[in-house]
Amino acid sequence: YTALEESGMVKPEVARRKRLEFGVGWAASFCIGILFLSDVGYRWLIFVAFVAVLLGGSFVQTNRSRRPPPKMVYTASYSLALLCTCVLQLSMGALLPSLLSDAWIGQTVFALYVFLICIFHCLETVFVAMFHTEDLDFRATLINNGAPYTAAMCVAIVEYWVEYFLLGDSSSLPILTIIGFVVAVIGQFLRSWAQFCAGRNFTHIVADEKVANHRLVTSGPYSFSRHPGYDGWFFWSVATQLLLCNPLCTVAFAIVSWRFFFERIVHEEYGLRQFFGDAYRDYARKVPVRIPGLQAALDRIAT
Repeated sequence: YTALEESGMVKPEVARRKRLEFGVGWAASFCIGILFLSDVGYRWLIFVAFVAVLLGGSFVQTNRSRRPPPKMVYTASYSLALLCTCVLQLSMGALLPSLLSDAWIGQTVFALYVFLICIFHCLETVFVAMFHTEDLDFRATLINNGAPYTAAMCVAIVEYWVEYFLLGDSSSLPILTIIGFVVAVIGQFLRSWAQFCAGRNFTHIVADEKVANHRLVTSGPYSFSRHPGYDGWFFWSVATQLLLCNPLCTVAFAIVSWRFFFERIVHEEYGLRQFFGDAYRDYARKVPVRIPGLQAALDRIAT
C-alpha cells in the first residue's frame, strides 16, 4: 500500500487505513498464536487457515488472459492477503512456546513449514510492490501459481499428516528438520537477493521482448550464478520437504523442480541471447547455473 500510495494508485487515507488494518491483524494473530496455539490441538487452526489461503488463492485470477472485475479481484486479493498475514503470525506465535521448551512436536514442524511458505509469498509480493507497482495484484503473491503448484502443496501436506498420524512424533527427525530449515532460509535469501539486485530486470513471467530499460545484470549473486533466483527457489522447494521429513515429496519436488527450471532456463536464455548477443554468450561461458546437474544438461543441448 505504500508503493500504491506513492504511485498515486491509492489515496493516502486509504493506504493509511489498510496499513493499520494489516498491523492490527499481525499483532492480534501473533498474540493469539502465543496465548492459545501452544496447545497442540489448537494448531489445527493454522492448518485450516493455510489450506484456505492455498486453495482460495488458486481460484483468484488463474486465467492471465482474462481479468475478472476489479472490485472482485480487490476484495478476494485483500481478504486472502490479510488471511496469509494472519497465518504467518499464527505460525510464529505457535512456534515460540515449543521452541523455548524441550518438546519436539509434529505440529511445530508444520507451523515452521507454514511460516516459510508465508514468508516466501509475502516477499514475492513486496518485490512486485517495489519494482513493478503497475502489476501489483493478487498474482504478485504467486499463491495462484497454477494447478500443479497447488496440487504439489496439497500432496506435501497430505504426506506429512499421513506419516504423522501413522508414526506420531517419530515421523519428524529434528536433524533433518533443522537442515531443511537452514537450506530453505539460504534458498529464500538467494532468491530475494537476486530479485532485489536485478530490480525491474527481474520478472515473474519470462520476457519475450526486450524493453527499453532492460539490462544484463552480472553483479551481486549474478556474479557466481546465471540464475540465482531459480537456484534459490529450487533449493527452497526441496528443503521445505526435507524440513517436513517427506521422503516421497522430497524426491518428487527435486525431480519436478529440476525439469521445470531446465525448461524455463532454456526458454529464457534463448531470449537473453537475442536481447544481449555476445555479451550474454560471454557471460554464460564464465558463470554457471548452480542447480545440481542442470549446467551439464544445458551444455549437452548446446553442443
